[in-house]
Amino acid sequence: MEKKKKPVQQVGVLKLKTDIDGTVEFKDIPYDVYIFETKENNEFKALRKKIDIFQKIEMEELIEEKFTLMHLNRTFLKISCEQIVEDGDNVRYGFIKNAKISITPIIKNTKDEDNEITDTFSGTYDVTLMPGEFYIEIEKKNWITTR
Repeated sequence: MEKKKKPVQQVGVLKLKTDIDGTVEFKDIPYDVYIFETKENNEFKALRKKIDIFQKIEMEELIEEKFTLMHLNRTFLKISCEQIVEDGDNVRYGFIKNAKISITPIIKNTKDEDNEITDTFSGTYDVTLMPGEFYIEIEKKNWITTR
């Protein structure tokens, strides 16, 4: 007696390119488990992530996935600024709001002010930088400047 073989499930591959903002939108895809994969190239590291639509529906989650590609030659920097407020015996922590940040590359022991990044932020500031040395300054009116 010959055993019947189970049919092999077909795996589809969809190759897409992002728009100028790095967005790809999939519409009307069937509920399933998907593998999102990017190939490593000269600029970015490879990325592989499983997306389980069934689980998202069960957990009543919004089906929206965002992936951050890691640049091969860049560094991700996250800066947080908190304040400590003492009120008698009570101590509270909170993010500093509306601070100014300046990130200046240092090349051959000299600040490269032409390529300085200046911004305002509240609490946390994220930036991606090329490898190197940087002078970072955080300012807020009536506060001591941190360098």
